[in-house]
Amino acid sequence: MKEQEPFIRASARQAADEHGWYLVDIRPSEERRGAIGFVPGSRHVATEIILADVDAFAASVEKDATVIFVCASGRRSAALAEQLAPRVPQRLGTLEGGTLGWTAAGLPTCGLHPPPPENVPTVPSIEKFPRALLACFAAESIENTLDGRATSELDANAVIRKVLDSACANGVSTRCLETVLERVAEIARRAGFKLPRIRDNIDAFRAAIAALPAR
Repeated sequence: MKEQEPFIRASARQAADEHGWYLVDIRPSEERRGAIGFVPGSRHVATEIILADVDAFAASVEKDATVIFVCASGRRSAALAEQLAPRVPQRLGTLEGGTLGWTAAGLPTCGLHPPPPENVPTVPSIEKFPRALLACFAAESIENTLDGRATSELDANAVIRKVLDSACANGVSTRCLETVLERVAEIARRAGFKLPRIRDNIDAFRAAIAALPAR
């Protein structure tokens, strides 16, 4: 394994500007869904899951990637980055101030306010959810490309299909749809989509999922 390197202490603004970084929220599920919200386009992998199989976590991210761990205040994420730095090939870091610091910096945060009802997409069934998400993601992709904001071109249909096949391999459920939404948002953030729009779309589609019959 690589020699240990000092991990990155990224400010909220730096993490927001570095589209290529992976932002990994290491908090428990109930905390990520709690009152302080979460960073748009962050991936959720709780600490205990990472530590249970470090090699599997490392394999889920490109070897030359930079991974910034996120918690509430930055303390737990810094400890995890320091612990894992000599064990994985990726460059690791912590979000200074955590989710609280991100919000304090005036950056968009998911889950702080319920979206207006008119902004929540109408999804009649679990099976119709992918089509609604595809329509939104495709429109956002086209707009970003036309405005020159996106850092790469995306085939929206291919992205959605790949994420669905991975997250819903055992059948479509509300739980797997939450994972699909998270992964699509991560791809959008790393492609350079605007954070406020990612936040709005996440909040709207989370509300749509919550309105579906649990399965």
